[in-house]
Amino acid sequence: MALGAAALVMTAGMANAADPAGRTIMSRDDSRCVHAVANTPAADVQVGACTVDDNSFRTVYYADAGNSEIRTASNLCVDGRAGRGGALEVQPCTGAASQRWNIVDDPATSHPFARLIKSAAHPGLVWDVHNHGAGSTVQLWDGIGGEHQSWIIARIAHPAS
Repeated sequence: MALGAAALVMTAGMANAADPAGRTIMSRDDSRCVHAVANTPAADVQVGACTVDDNSFRTVYYADAGNSEIRTASNLCVDGRAGRGGALEVQPCTGAASQRWNIVDDPATSHPFARLIKSAAHPGLVWDVHNHGAGSTVQLWDGIGGEHQSWIIARIAHPAS
């Protein structure tokens, strides 16, 4: 895992406001992290090496009905407007339902940090790694269980200098 001087710290609870320390989202399927392929609108969301850069994600949590907005470090939001089978992409944040996510415990596992990321716009659809391995697209798909739909959201801890 290429995180440089940063480390991942697993967290069981969810915050109610922006977390300035940042978080990364890791697939339980193969321990790869979610990132945008570019720091531009309409860039696809994929899994790859865990890095801390402008294309990696941090999560902003909201208290309203548990909906979360998931942003890149450069403030583009993950958008699932394409619906079932459509690749997730990053877009300017608008607060649209397609950019809202319900992050819940994964009932298919006893792993204490496993989460499902469910679409607020498309009930029943969850984040899903389309294939396996680095560069695999993250899409919305029916929640059927399995590690390819299970995620660990970890706080990025930067060591004191």
